[in-house]
Amino acid sequence: MFRWFWPRQEEPPEGALRKLGWGESLFIGFSKIFKGGHLKFTLFMKTKVDITHETMYKALVQAARRHPLLKSRISYKDGKYYYVPMLNWESNLELETTVSDDWQEASAKGFRRGFNDEIGPLWHAYLVEITRKGQQDDDSADAKHPETKSYALVLMFNHAIIDGKSAAVVLNDIVQSLNSIIDNVHNYSAEEELKVAPPLENALLPGVRPGIWDYVKIFKFLRQFLSAAKNPYTELYPARILREPDVDNDITKIIDFSVPIDPLLQRCRAEKVTIQAAVTAASCLAMLDLLRKKAPETERLPAPSSYVVDFRRFCEPVIEPQFMGFYAISNTMPPLNVTGSVTDSKAFWDIAREASAEIRRYISNPKEPIKTFRVMTQLLNFESLGKKMNEAKDTGLRNGEAFGISNIGDIEPLFPAGREGATVEATKVLWATNGAMFCSPFYHYLLSMRGFLVWSLNWYPNISTEEEAMAYAEKIQEALKSAVD
Repeated sequence: MFRWFWPRQEEPPEGALRKLGWGESLFIGFSKIFKGGHLKFTLFMKTKVDITHETMYKALVQAARRHPLLKSRISYKDGKYYYVPMLNWESNLELETTVSDDWQEASAKGFRRGFNDEIGPLWHAYLVEITRKGQQDDDSADAKHPETKSYALVLMFNHAIIDGKSAAVVLNDIVQSLNSIIDNVHNYSAEEELKVAPPLENALLPGVRPGIWDYVKIFKFLRQFLSAAKNPYTELYPARILREPDVDNDITKIIDFSVPIDPLLQRCRAEKVTIQAAVTAASCLAMLDLLRKKAPETERLPAPSSYVVDFRRFCEPVIEPQFMGFYAISNTMPPLNVTGSVTDSKAFWDIAREASAEIRRYISNPKEPIKTFRVMTQLLNFESLGKKMNEAKDTGLRNGEAFGISNIGDIEPLFPAGREGATVEATKVLWATNGAMFCSPFYHYLLSMRGFLVWSLNWYPNISTEEEAMAYAEKIQEALKSAVD
């Protein structure tokens, strides 16, 4: 009779690995409302041997044995989601193979299909053998040699099980497994199954609690974020789906403009800014240039941008990259003082220094990001955000941010497999999310690998034409070149 004095004890499903965290539950919720929550990685490989369907499948299975969440499904009980091990995950793992000169077209269907969360697994793969015609755009001279074969392995994950850091480790494990199978060498690392890290809210530094003003600040932000915020780009370049209602409104496309990292890195160090801040500066000036094409009187970029923060660093103990899960949260950067042009080197570095200072200020003290996160877990849910995402897909609605940036950083320490000289060499990684659903008009995904800053621009056919996206990409490259030269 006194049962109501005590909170109900949670009883997870039998064998559950753990309960999903707030951010992970958001993505599972999105996948139930629409085919959302994707995180796509495209791994480019070159080799002088054939990578068959059977060999690739064996490599995926071997790599997955190390990561429990690659072998899990979702169970729902008492209003909570749980990761639960699959009994037959190997037979349910999906791999499609094809030969094509257009890997983007071959992989686009991955964005159009969702995941059966309750059956699992929460990922699937496409292996594309890129034809000689498709290799003409490859930056690697070796890829043009007749004896060299080029492949793109496209991996689609439900974002609930993986973020950028852990994805780099998974990709490394796949390449390592692939080489060990082809070379007939025992892969000892595949024998070690990793533990499952706790959800973010349970791992953050204890004792950091938000106050009333933290709630007020985040509430104001969310009210603006979830409203039909004015976006300076889409006001001048109306969403394509409004101009052409029959365009594809489900997918993300990528423009890859990787650049050698050493010259940029040296100049950034001299200017005491981060590479991410330099990319922010180039993106700001390029966006301002596009606005001036339609509205010459525009003097500055009147919009904030966003960037993704790695919250693993705010956990106690720090959650290492090999542990899968969702530990990356977006943060809005206030509008920067963006004036000048894409060829104005002084304006470029002034903006980069301002961006660097803001990012460093935010991440230097864990209290602010932790408080922000804990307020958001109480104010934001997938029903409210998912409704906006559905509306955005069909109407071209964007939030008020000019663009967003997500940066994994240098993945070389996480990706030793497939370096030069290996039977299968890993040459490049591109990544994307399905931003056709309610985000800024463009999103930048960064990482450095094999001596290059791999910088891909995500654009969405329901928002922009290819010509408009290319115009933005070219302006960014022009700004970067002018600043570094």
